[in-house]
Amino acid sequence: MTTQEAFRFGFLLRCADEGLTAEQTGDRVKHAIWYPTPGDAAKLFATLALLGLAGGSAVGAAGGYGAAKLMEQEIDPAIAKRQELAATYQQQAQRLRRLHQQRYYRDAATPAAPRPARIP
Repeated sequence: MTTQEAFRFGFLLRCADEGLTAEQTGDRVKHAIWYPTPGDAAKLFATLALLGLAGGSAVGAAGGYGAAKLMEQEIDPAIAKRQELAATYQQQAQRLRRLHQQRYYRDAATPAAPRPARIP
């Protein structure tokens, strides 16, 4: 017996225990069936729209994460250390160039001190 058949059997058994006629049992069945009203349809539409937005976002995030994992490459630690060291050296060289330019600009901007008069 399936769950649907078991439910029907239980429902009819309860109706028989209560002594309902066939018409009263039919009325209960009609009352138990859900007929959507305009308010129910609006709630259903809003819920489906919300689930669609959340589901779409979740699918997009999962797809992006999966694509990133597929494109990820194995990195050798020694190569990564060399690249990091080279980048650090380049940053320090740029910093020294900027400091040199600042000093040169500052020195050029300040007027030279007047020379003392020469005594012959």
